[in-house]
Amino acid sequence: MCSSAGNLKENCHPSLLKLVEYDRQNNTNYARSLYTYIISSKNMTESASTLNIHRNTMFYRIEKIEAIMNVDLNNSNILLHLHLSFKILDFFEISLP
Repeated sequence: MCSSAGNLKENCHPSLLKLVEYDRQNNTNYARSLYTYIISSKNMTESASTLNIHRNTMFYRIEKIEAIMNVDLNNSNILLHLHLSFKILDFFEISLP
């Protein structure tokens, strides 16, 4: 299924691509916040510290991200798919806004 690079991009979570486009249109950085949240194992304090923002701001961003993407970030399958999708975007050198 992933024998060619084109097929890999099709496996990105569609909501992540929607979030990246939202960031581009609105000059926000929600995709980067989501990536930080995922690689921090959903640790709000660590994520906020990494992004140099207040912990409450991180809570707000995660709520906003869930609304934009229409996903539940408490679902481990969705988190795994999103993490894999970030790796695919990195492979294609698609930078986050």
